[in-house]
Amino acid sequence: MYRDADGNEFYRDEYGNFHPVSVRGSGSNWGGAPAGEDVGQGYGQGQGYATPYQYSRGAVGFRSARDAADAAARSGLRPGDAHGSDGRRGGKGLTIAAIILMVVGVALIVVAIVTWLPHYLDYQKVHNANQDAAAAGVTSQTTTIDGVQTQVPLVDFDALRQINSEIVGWIQIPDTPINYAVPQHSDNDFYLGHSLDGEYNQYGNVFMDYASDPTLNDYNTVIYGHHLKNGEEFAKIADYSSQSEFDTISQLYYVTQDGVVHVLEPLCAMVVNGYDVDSIRTSFTDRQDFAQYVQSTMARSSAVTSRQVTSEITHLYMLSTCSYARENDRTILVCVDASVFGDTSIGASSDAVNEIEQGMGEVTGVEGDDASTQNAEAGQATVMA
Repeated sequence: MYRDADGNEFYRDEYGNFHPVSVRGSGSNWGGAPAGEDVGQGYGQGQGYATPYQYSRGAVGFRSARDAADAAARSGLRPGDAHGSDGRRGGKGLTIAAIILMVVGVALIVVAIVTWLPHYLDYQKVHNANQDAAAAGVTSQTTTIDGVQTQVPLVDFDALRQINSEIVGWIQIPDTPINYAVPQHSDNDFYLGHSLDGEYNQYGNVFMDYASDPTLNDYNTVIYGHHLKNGEEFAKIADYSSQSEFDTISQLYYVTQDGVVHVLEPLCAMVVNGYDVDSIRTSFTDRQDFAQYVQSTMARSSAVTSRQVTSEITHLYMLSTCSYARENDRTILVCVDASVFGDTSIGASSDAVNEIEQGMGEVTGVEGDDASTQNAEAGQATVMA
């Protein structure tokens, strides 16, 4: 209980506000009650009741609740909020906290941009370098494969060598982002961290194993590419370990630097550990050793062709990329020449004939003749299965 200088008694509620209990003293009249009469605990309801009073810690003495309410309204406080200097300190605290949160938020955004921007720029550089190569050196020609008119890449290697003298081939899988020049360096490290234009880039470039023969006069042509998160380079290869995805591949094309287009078909796909040195081989003692390697590769694959092999497999094309299913895994798509499955019906379409008449290219089957050699010497395109 509290009492002022006139002997009026007050009690304090849970919010720190003071309210009159009784009114004493001559001449005192709060809310219309007779002087000296005990008005009880009711207030704020009309005549006969006292006006509540509040004590302000920011000033000496009491003030009416109405005055306090007006002051609170002017300061933005609600009834029951802290008053005076404590309230002002609370507002400043909230303002400081909001500023700190805003600064932290801006800092996080800056860090995110600084971290993300170099990756984005490197992605763009790799993308642009490959797009420039395609624009400078690759068009398409129409040929008929097994009775179906098909667009195959027609590559100008002279133009591509102006961009990079180490380009030895071109790989394309229709209806996928895979449509890239294939350079070959003296080791397998350089193009892991350099783009096609030879500049350092963490996302590297598609490239041929340094131990593979770019003229294909060996048993295994191995081509590597990063699994980029934007879907470029060899990211799509990782999907082909699934049989359902593997079955979506019809044919793909590899063009050698003599202009010959090799029509390929998938044989199998497997996921191996990166430290498994026997999964990718480029050296064999003889044909029997190679044949055993082909059989073991198919046996360990998660996806295998349903087509019947009708002739001896004498050469493999392996496209390898990282697989993120397990740490350090690799997905390898294994392909062979389409003739392995008996697909040898390759003829010239009307578009190709027009190109031949203009001296731009030639499409021919090469079963048991030296047409490919003659066409290569003439600078013409040859399609082989």
